[in-house]
Amino acid sequence: MIPMIWWLVDNPNTVYISLGLVAIVFLALFWNDGRVKNLVCVAIVVLIGVLLWLLTLTVMTDRGQIRSNMEEIALGAVRHDSQKMRKFLSDTFEYGHLKGKDSADHVVDTAKHFGVNGYKIWDFEVEQLSHEKREAKIFFRLRVDALDGQFLGACRGTFVLEGDTWRLKTIQMFKFVGDAEQPYQPPLR
Repeated sequence: MIPMIWWLVDNPNTVYISLGLVAIVFLALFWNDGRVKNLVCVAIVVLIGVLLWLLTLTVMTDRGQIRSNMEEIALGAVRHDSQKMRKFLSDTFEYGHLKGKDSADHVVDTAKHFGVNGYKIWDFEVEQLSHEKREAKIFFRLRVDALDGQFLGACRGTFVLEGDTWRLKTIQMFKFVGDAEQPYQPPLR
């Protein structure tokens, strides 16, 4: 796939805003002079927006796959499904003292113990992505809902490309407020 399509699919809001501004200009021209060709131009702009929207639904970019895989890992922890998590963890996965795909069992046990029942990931950003190195660096903010309250944190991680799938290799948590550079290790069972 050519890089321009990746950019369009990864950043559709920028294009939608630009198309919206162009549509407003043509609507204003139509309002001003009543020419039907300006309405045709509005229809073309709307059609381009619809085509872009369809493209975002059908094309999975690397950034999209990384985001989706991170969501699947989090969902696996919430649903206590270590098998689901393992599908998206690298064989060389590391989190604190945990190593390998069996780490998923420890995360699920911890989620069960603390009654984890929900999560929200936001401000997700792929900071670096290199096909040559087969590696991507990510950052996101995280809220974990549990029976006794919420955990808020920021996370940095590394995904590696294994075959044609991006898998999580490392993840590190940081406090959401206070010393955001100080790594935080939540208790694991």
